[in-house]
Amino acid sequence: MGFRRAAKTALINLGVLLASILVCLVALEVGLRLFWSGYYVKEPKGYVQWSPMRGWENRPSVRTDYGEPEFRTTVIHNSWGFRGPEVTRANPEGRCRALVLGDSFTYGVGVENDETFSARMEQMEPRLQALNTGVNGYGTSQELMLLVEKGLDFSPDLVIVAFFWNDVANTYLRSFPVFSLENGTLRYPTAEVEPAPRGTWPRERHRRFLRHSYAYRFLSDRIKLLRYRTKILLGIPVEDSELLRPEEIEPAWELELALLREIARLARERGATTLVALIPEQVQVQPDVNVIGLRPEDYTVQDRLIDFGRRSRIPVLDLLPALREAYERDRVPLYYLRDRHLRANGHRIVAQRILEEIRRLELVPCLRAEVAQSEPGTG
Repeated sequence: MGFRRAAKTALINLGVLLASILVCLVALEVGLRLFWSGYYVKEPKGYVQWSPMRGWENRPSVRTDYGEPEFRTTVIHNSWGFRGPEVTRANPEGRCRALVLGDSFTYGVGVENDETFSARMEQMEPRLQALNTGVNGYGTSQELMLLVEKGLDFSPDLVIVAFFWNDVANTYLRSFPVFSLENGTLRYPTAEVEPAPRGTWPRERHRRFLRHSYAYRFLSDRIKLLRYRTKILLGIPVEDSELLRPEEIEPAWELELALLREIARLARERGATTLVALIPEQVQVQPDVNVIGLRPEDYTVQDRLIDFGRRSRIPVLDLLPALREAYERDRVPLYYLRDRHLRANGHRIVAQRILEEIRRLELVPCLRAEVAQSEPGTG
Protein backbone atom coordinates (compact mmCIF):
# COMPACT_ATOMS: atom_id res chain seq x y z
CA MET A 1 0.00 0.00 0.00
CA GLY A 2 2.84 2.37 0.86
CA PHE A 3 4.40 1.84 -2.56
CA ARG A 4 1.09 2.45 -4.37
CA ARG A 5 0.44 5.58 -2.33
CA ALA A 6 3.94 6.87 -3.13
CA ALA A 7 3.54 6.05 -6.83
CA LYS A 8 0.16 7.78 -6.92
CA THR A 9 1.60 10.84 -5.17
CA ALA A 10 4.51 10.90 -7.63
CA LEU A 11 2.14 10.71 -10.60
CA ILE A 12 -0.01 13.51 -9.18
CA ASN A 13 3.09 15.65 -8.62
CA LEU A 14 4.30 14.92 -12.14
CA GLY A 15 0.90 15.83 -13.54
CA VAL A 16 0.88 19.09 -11.57
CA LEU A 17 4.40 19.85 -12.81
CA LEU A 18 3.49 19.18 -16.45
CA ALA A 19 0.30 21.19 -16.14
CA SER A 20 2.26 24.08 -14.60
CA ILE A 21 4.79 23.98 -17.44
CA LEU A 22 1.97 23.93 -20.00
CA VAL A 23 0.24 26.89 -18.32
CA CYS A 24 3.55 28.81 -18.26
CA LEU A 25 4.18 28.09 -21.94
CA VAL A 26 0.66 29.16 -22.89
CA ALA A 27 1.04 32.32 -20.81
CA LEU A 28 4.42 33.00 -22.46
CA GLU A 29 2.92 32.46 -25.92
CA VAL A 30 -0.02 34.78 -25.22
CA GLY A 31 2.19 37.40 -23.58
CA LEU A 32 4.67 37.42 -26.47
CA ARG A 33 1.91 37.75 -29.04
CA LEU A 34 0.43 40.69 -27.13
CA PHE A 35 3.54 42.58 -26.10
CA TRP A 36 6.61 41.30 -28.02
CA SER A 37 7.44 42.78 -31.40
CA GLY A 38 8.89 39.44 -32.40
CA TYR A 39 7.70 37.03 -35.00
CA TYR A 40 7.11 33.53 -36.17
CA VAL A 41 8.04 32.31 -39.62
CA LYS A 42 4.90 31.97 -41.71
CA GLU A 43 6.49 29.91 -44.47
CA PRO A 44 9.75 28.24 -43.43
CA LYS A 45 11.83 28.02 -46.61
CA GLY A 46 8.72 29.12 -48.47
CA TYR A 47 10.59 31.82 -50.35
CA VAL A 48 12.59 29.31 -52.45
CA GLN A 49 11.70 26.44 -54.78
CA TRP A 50 13.48 23.71 -56.68
CA SER A 51 15.26 24.57 -59.94
CA PRO A 52 16.40 21.90 -62.41
CA MET A 53 19.58 23.77 -63.35
CA ARG A 54 20.43 25.77 -60.24
CA GLY A 55 19.27 23.50 -57.42
CA TRP A 56 16.98 26.16 -56.00
CA GLU A 57 15.71 29.61 -56.90
CA ASN A 58 13.58 32.37 -55.42
CA ARG A 59 9.87 31.56 -55.47
CA PRO A 60 7.97 34.17 -57.54
CA SER A 61 5.30 36.43 -56.03
CA VAL A 62 6.14 35.79 -52.38
CA ARG A 63 5.68 37.95 -49.31
CA THR A 64 6.76 36.33 -46.05
CA ASP A 65 8.61 36.88 -42.78
CA TYR A 66 12.31 36.11 -42.66
CA GLY A 67 14.11 36.11 -39.35
CA GLU A 68 17.20 35.09 -37.44
CA PRO A 69 18.18 35.75 -33.80
CA GLU A 70 19.53 39.22 -34.64
CA PHE A 71 16.83 40.54 -36.98
CA ARG A 72 13.37 40.19 -38.41
CA THR A 73 12.51 41.30 -41.96
CA THR A 74 9.80 40.92 -44.57
CA VAL A 75 10.91 39.64 -47.97
CA ILE A 76 8.90 40.39 -51.10
CA HIS A 77 9.54 38.82 -54.51
CA ASN A 78 8.05 40.02 -57.75
CA SER A 79 6.60 37.69 -60.38
CA TRP A 80 10.10 36.96 -61.72
CA GLY A 81 11.41 35.87 -58.33
CA PHE A 82 13.53 39.01 -57.93
CA ARG A 83 13.56 40.75 -54.57
CA GLY A 84 12.01 44.09 -55.33
CA PRO A 85 9.12 45.76 -57.16
CA GLU A 86 7.51 44.41 -60.31
CA VAL A 87 9.47 44.96 -63.53
CA THR A 88 8.99 44.33 -67.23
CA ARG A 89 11.49 42.87 -69.67
CA ALA A 90 11.63 46.12 -71.62
CA ASN A 91 13.94 48.77 -70.21
CA PRO A 92 12.09 51.73 -68.68
CA GLU A 93 12.21 54.74 -70.99
CA GLY A 94 14.92 57.19 -70.00
CA ARG A 95 16.56 54.81 -67.53
CA CYS A 96 19.48 52.42 -67.69
CA ARG A 97 19.29 48.96 -66.21
CA ALA A 98 21.75 47.11 -63.99
CA LEU A 99 21.26 43.39 -63.37
CA VAL A 100 22.76 42.45 -59.99
CA LEU A 101 23.88 38.84 -59.53
CA GLY A 102 24.90 37.49 -56.15
CA ASP A 103 24.20 35.46 -53.05
CA SER A 104 22.66 36.34 -49.67
CA PHE A 105 24.60 39.63 -49.48
CA THR A 106 22.94 40.74 -52.71
CA TYR A 107 19.58 39.28 -51.74
CA GLY A 108 19.82 41.29 -48.53
CA VAL A 109 19.59 38.89 -45.60
CA GLY A 110 18.94 41.03 -42.53
CA VAL A 111 17.50 44.09 -44.28
CA GLU A 112 14.17 45.10 -45.80
CA ASN A 113 13.50 45.20 -49.52
CA ASP A 114 14.14 48.94 -49.77
CA GLU A 115 17.39 48.66 -47.78
CA THR A 116 19.34 46.31 -50.06
CA PHE A 117 22.20 47.92 -51.92
CA SER A 118 20.34 47.38 -55.22
CA ALA A 119 17.35 49.35 -53.89
CA ARG A 120 19.67 52.00 -52.43
CA MET A 121 21.31 52.49 -55.82
CA GLU A 122 17.92 53.25 -57.35
CA GLN A 123 17.12 55.68 -54.55
CA MET A 124 20.45 57.48 -54.98
CA GLU A 125 20.29 57.51 -58.79
CA PRO A 126 16.69 57.47 -60.13
CA ARG A 127 17.89 57.09 -63.74
CA LEU A 128 19.30 53.67 -62.91
CA GLN A 129 17.08 50.62 -62.40
CA ALA A 130 18.85 47.89 -60.41
CA LEU A 131 17.31 44.40 -60.58
CA ASN A 132 18.18 42.41 -57.46
CA THR A 133 18.43 38.79 -58.64
CA GLY A 134 20.38 37.63 -55.59
CA VAL A 135 19.56 34.19 -54.15
CA ASN A 136 20.62 32.96 -50.72
CA GLY A 137 23.50 30.51 -50.85
CA TYR A 138 24.34 30.93 -54.53
CA GLY A 139 27.79 30.45 -55.99
CA THR A 140 29.03 31.94 -59.26
CA SER A 141 27.99 28.87 -61.28
CA GLN A 142 24.36 29.33 -60.19
CA GLU A 143 24.57 33.05 -60.91
CA LEU A 144 25.81 32.33 -64.43
CA MET A 145 22.90 29.95 -65.02
CA LEU A 146 20.44 32.55 -63.72
CA LEU A 147 21.90 35.05 -66.18
CA VAL A 148 21.50 32.57 -69.04
CA GLU A 149 18.02 31.36 -68.10
CA LYS A 150 16.47 34.67 -67.14
CA GLY A 151 18.76 37.67 -66.67
CA LEU A 152 19.76 38.40 -70.26
CA ASP A 153 16.10 38.60 -71.26
CA PHE A 154 15.95 41.90 -69.37
CA SER A 155 18.51 43.52 -71.72
CA PRO A 156 20.72 45.00 -68.99
CA ASP A 157 23.15 47.81 -69.72
CA LEU A 158 25.34 46.62 -66.87
CA VAL A 159 25.79 43.27 -65.12
CA ILE A 160 27.07 43.54 -61.54
CA VAL A 161 28.50 40.38 -59.99
CA ALA A 162 28.59 40.76 -56.21
CA PHE A 163 31.42 38.40 -55.20
CA PHE A 164 31.97 36.95 -51.72
CA TRP A 165 34.93 34.73 -50.88
CA ASN A 166 32.90 31.55 -50.31
CA ASP A 167 31.61 31.68 -53.90
CA VAL A 168 34.76 29.81 -54.95
CA ALA A 169 34.11 26.82 -52.69
CA ASN A 170 30.35 26.93 -53.29
CA THR A 171 30.95 26.55 -57.01
CA TYR A 172 33.72 23.94 -56.83
CA LEU A 173 32.38 21.60 -54.15
CA ARG A 174 28.67 21.44 -54.93
CA SER A 175 27.07 18.82 -57.12
CA PHE A 176 24.91 21.39 -58.96
CA PRO A 177 25.29 22.93 -61.39
CA VAL A 178 28.53 21.15 -62.38
CA PHE A 179 30.64 23.20 -64.78
CA SER A 180 33.99 21.88 -65.91
CA LEU A 181 37.07 23.12 -67.74
CA GLU A 182 38.35 21.05 -70.67
CA ASN A 183 41.52 22.43 -72.27
CA GLY A 184 40.53 25.86 -71.06
CA THR A 185 36.99 25.61 -72.44
CA LEU A 186 34.05 25.97 -70.05
CA ARG A 187 31.59 23.09 -70.30
CA TYR A 188 27.99 23.72 -69.27
CA PRO A 189 26.08 21.28 -67.02
CA THR A 190 22.94 19.26 -67.68
CA ALA A 191 19.70 19.47 -65.69
CA GLU A 192 19.48 17.83 -62.28
CA VAL A 193 16.95 15.21 -61.21
CA GLU A 194 14.19 16.67 -59.03
CA PRO A 195 14.79 15.81 -55.36
CA ALA A 196 12.24 14.27 -53.00
CA PRO A 197 9.61 16.75 -51.72
CA ARG A 198 10.57 18.66 -48.60
CA GLY A 199 8.59 18.22 -45.40
CA THR A 200 8.18 14.44 -45.67
CA TRP A 201 10.25 13.62 -42.60
CA PRO A 202 8.53 13.74 -39.19
CA ARG A 203 11.25 15.95 -37.70
CA GLU A 204 10.82 18.56 -40.42
CA ARG A 205 7.02 18.57 -40.03
CA HIS A 206 7.53 18.88 -36.27
CA ARG A 207 9.85 21.88 -36.63
CA ARG A 208 7.54 23.52 -39.14
CA PHE A 209 4.73 23.36 -36.59
CA LEU A 210 6.94 24.74 -33.82
CA ARG A 211 8.16 27.66 -35.90
CA HIS A 212 4.62 29.07 -35.86
CA SER A 213 5.01 29.61 -32.13
CA TYR A 214 6.25 32.95 -30.79
CA ALA A 215 7.50 31.18 -27.66
CA TYR A 216 9.56 28.74 -29.75
CA ARG A 217 11.12 31.58 -31.77
CA PHE A 218 11.80 33.63 -28.64
CA LEU A 219 13.52 30.79 -26.78
CA SER A 220 15.24 29.33 -29.85
CA ASP A 221 16.79 32.65 -30.87
CA ARG A 222 18.18 33.29 -27.41
CA ILE A 223 19.62 29.79 -27.18
CA LYS A 224 21.35 30.32 -30.55
CA LEU A 225 22.89 33.59 -29.37
CA LEU A 226 23.97 32.02 -26.07
CA ARG A 227 25.54 29.09 -27.93
CA TYR A 228 27.40 31.48 -30.25
CA ARG A 229 28.81 33.56 -27.39
CA THR A 230 29.76 30.42 -25.47
CA LYS A 231 31.69 29.09 -28.46
CA ILE A 232 33.55 32.38 -28.81
CA LEU A 233 34.35 32.36 -25.08
CA LEU A 234 35.66 28.77 -25.20
CA GLY A 235 37.50 29.16 -28.50
CA ILE A 236 35.30 26.70 -30.39
CA PRO A 237 35.08 27.30 -34.19
CA VAL A 238 31.84 28.95 -35.25
CA GLU A 239 32.44 29.07 -39.01
CA ASP A 240 30.85 26.13 -40.81
CA SER A 241 31.17 27.20 -44.45
CA GLU A 242 32.62 24.78 -46.95
CA LEU A 243 36.39 25.30 -47.10
CA LEU A 244 38.76 24.10 -49.79
CA ARG A 245 41.63 21.72 -49.12
CA PRO A 246 45.07 23.05 -50.20
CA GLU A 247 45.15 20.90 -53.36
CA GLU A 248 41.70 22.17 -54.38
CA ILE A 249 42.42 25.89 -54.19
CA GLU A 250 44.01 26.45 -57.60
CA PRO A 251 41.56 24.25 -59.61
CA ALA A 252 38.67 25.97 -57.82
CA TRP A 253 40.00 29.41 -58.70
CA GLU A 254 40.58 28.43 -62.33
CA LEU A 255 36.94 27.44 -62.58
CA GLU A 256 35.77 30.55 -60.72
CA LEU A 257 37.63 32.94 -63.01
CA ALA A 258 36.41 31.08 -66.09
CA LEU A 259 32.83 31.57 -64.88
CA LEU A 260 33.40 35.30 -64.36
CA ARG A 261 34.87 35.59 -67.86
CA GLU A 262 31.82 33.77 -69.25
CA ILE A 263 29.45 36.16 -67.50
CA ALA A 264 31.37 39.11 -68.95
CA ARG A 265 31.36 37.53 -72.44
CA LEU A 266 27.61 36.92 -72.43
CA ALA A 267 26.97 40.45 -71.18
CA ARG A 268 29.25 41.91 -73.85
CA GLU A 269 27.43 39.99 -76.60
CA ARG A 270 24.23 41.73 -75.49
CA GLY A 271 25.88 45.14 -75.43
CA ALA A 272 26.31 45.28 -71.64
CA THR A 273 29.37 45.87 -69.52
CA THR A 274 30.30 43.89 -66.39
CA LEU A 275 31.44 45.02 -62.96
CA VAL A 276 32.64 42.61 -60.27
CA ALA A 277 31.99 44.07 -56.81
CA LEU A 278 34.00 42.31 -54.08
CA ILE A 279 32.21 42.22 -50.72
CA PRO A 280 34.73 41.73 -47.89
CA GLU A 281 34.47 39.39 -44.93
CA GLN A 282 33.28 40.89 -41.64
CA VAL A 283 36.67 40.46 -39.92
CA GLN A 284 38.39 42.49 -42.66
CA VAL A 285 36.16 45.48 -41.98
CA GLN A 286 35.79 45.09 -38.20
CA PRO A 287 39.11 43.60 -37.00
CA ASP A 288 37.89 43.66 -33.40
CA VAL A 289 35.42 40.86 -34.29
CA ASN A 290 36.71 37.32 -33.88
CA VAL A 291 35.17 34.60 -36.08
CA ILE A 292 36.89 31.43 -34.95
CA GLY A 293 37.29 28.87 -37.70
CA LEU A 294 37.98 31.27 -40.58
CA ARG A 295 41.33 31.09 -42.35
CA PRO A 296 42.76 34.38 -43.68
CA GLU A 297 43.93 32.64 -46.85
CA ASP A 298 40.28 31.84 -47.68
CA TYR A 299 38.77 35.32 -47.38
CA THR A 300 41.80 37.41 -48.41
CA VAL A 301 41.01 37.35 -52.13
CA GLN A 302 41.37 41.00 -53.10
CA ASP A 303 44.76 40.79 -54.84
CA ARG A 304 43.82 37.74 -56.89
CA LEU A 305 40.56 39.24 -58.13
CA ILE A 306 42.03 42.66 -58.87
CA ASP A 307 44.83 41.02 -60.87
CA PHE A 308 42.23 38.95 -62.73
CA GLY A 309 40.27 42.10 -63.58
CA ARG A 310 43.39 43.84 -64.84
CA ARG A 311 44.35 40.93 -67.11
CA SER A 312 40.80 40.28 -68.32
CA ARG A 313 39.84 43.94 -68.68
CA ILE A 314 36.84 43.38 -66.42
CA PRO A 315 36.38 46.14 -63.83
CA VAL A 316 36.77 44.82 -60.27
CA LEU A 317 35.68 47.03 -57.38
CA ASP A 318 37.09 46.25 -53.94
CA LEU A 319 34.55 47.46 -51.37
CA LEU A 320 36.86 46.87 -48.41
CA PRO A 321 38.44 50.39 -48.25
CA ALA A 322 35.06 52.15 -48.21
CA LEU A 323 33.55 49.86 -45.57
CA ARG A 324 36.65 49.88 -43.38
CA GLU A 325 36.93 53.68 -43.57
CA ALA A 326 33.29 54.06 -42.49
CA TYR A 327 33.75 51.67 -39.57
CA GLU A 328 36.97 53.29 -38.38
CA ARG A 329 35.35 56.71 -38.61
CA ASP A 330 32.01 55.98 -36.90
CA ARG A 331 32.71 52.77 -34.92
CA VAL A 332 29.19 51.62 -35.77
CA PRO A 333 28.91 47.93 -36.73
CA LEU A 334 28.27 47.36 -40.43
CA TYR A 335 27.67 43.60 -40.07
CA TYR A 336 25.50 41.54 -37.75
CA LEU A 337 27.70 39.93 -35.12
CA ARG A 338 26.57 36.31 -35.34
CA ASP A 339 24.89 36.28 -38.74
CA ARG A 340 27.78 38.22 -40.42
CA HIS A 341 25.64 39.75 -43.17
CA LEU A 342 25.65 43.47 -43.86
CA ARG A 343 23.33 45.72 -41.89
CA ALA A 344 21.34 48.46 -43.61
CA ASN A 345 24.15 51.00 -43.09
CA GLY A 346 26.59 48.60 -44.78
CA HIS A 347 24.28 48.24 -47.79
CA ARG A 348 24.08 52.02 -48.07
CA ILE A 349 27.87 52.33 -48.25
CA VAL A 350 28.08 49.54 -50.83
CA ALA A 351 25.46 51.25 -53.01
CA GLN A 352 27.22 54.60 -52.83
CA ARG A 353 30.62 53.13 -53.70
CA ILE A 354 29.27 51.10 -56.64
CA LEU A 355 27.54 54.18 -58.05
CA GLU A 356 30.76 56.17 -57.73
CA GLU A 357 32.60 53.48 -59.69
CA ILE A 358 29.90 53.31 -62.36
CA ARG A 359 30.18 57.07 -62.86
CA ARG A 360 33.98 57.07 -62.75
CA LEU A 361 34.29 54.35 -65.40
CA GLU A 362 31.22 55.58 -67.34
CA LEU A 363 29.78 52.06 -67.42
CA VAL A 364 26.16 52.87 -68.31
CA PRO A 365 24.82 55.15 -71.06
CA CYS A 366 22.46 57.31 -69.01
CA LEU A 367 25.17 58.32 -66.57
CA ARG A 368 27.78 58.81 -69.31
CA ALA A 369 25.42 61.35 -70.84
CA GLU A 370 25.18 63.12 -67.49
CA VAL A 371 28.98 63.33 -67.23
CA ALA A 372 29.31 64.69 -70.77
CA GLN A 373 26.72 67.42 -70.17
CA SER A 374 28.43 68.54 -66.99
CA GLU A 375 31.83 69.07 -68.64
CA PRO A 376 32.87 72.69 -69.35
CA GLY A 377 32.23 73.79 -72.91
CA THR A 378 29.60 71.15 -73.64
CA GLY A 379 25.95 71.79 -74.10
